Amino acid sequence: MADVICLAPAVQGSIIAAVQRYDPAAIVIIDGAFQAEPAVRHKEILWAISQAIPVIGAGSMGALRAAELYPYMHGVGLIYRWYRRFAFLPDDAVAVLYGPKAVNFSPLTHALVDLRMTVRAAWRRNLISTDLSGRLENAARNLNFRERTLSRMVREALREASDHDIEACRQISQELSFSKRNAMHCQLCNLCKKMHWWRRN
Repeated sequence: MADVICLAPAVQGSIIAAVQRYDPAAIVIIDGAFQAEPAVRHKEILWAISQAIPVIGAGSMGALRAAELYPYMHGVGLIYRWYRRFAFLPDDAVAVLYGPKAVNFSPLTHALVDLRMTVRAAWRRNLISTDLSGRLENAARNLNFRERTLSRMVREALREASDHDIEACRQISQELSFSKRNAMHCQLCNLCKKMHWWRRN
């Protein structure tokens, strides 16, 4: 099993600092900051790649940068494929607010991609109607990412809701699909499996 060092969400300079401090066999970018600090730069990712260090992107900022830097940066996961297929998707579809390091950068809002996947999963299971599915998705899309939570999406979509609609939303609220978090765990596992291959080659 390869050693994995988990760092804070990437910002400008994070990749260079990680290379200089840890001399990694590979780097996986999942999340990144973009408000209080400048976002991780394309040039520093390309610089790391030029040093023969594979850089993989998944989740949110990582998936976005991987799609933008294809074919030089390697992207994995559903969100990466989504951005590769639809080049003009908004960046804020994966944006969330998160807490400080003291609370392990816990998310305070939900990503649009997670809300959309949750709504569509509920629709496929016949928990909600096609009409309600569309209203929920539109409500999520129209919210600023700083206010985008499941409860706020439901309140915006169901201003004149029936009792049936409200009950349906209570059910799907228990099934929020965390695509970003799942991508992180899956890609760290995949990275560990591939480390020996990268070292040999």
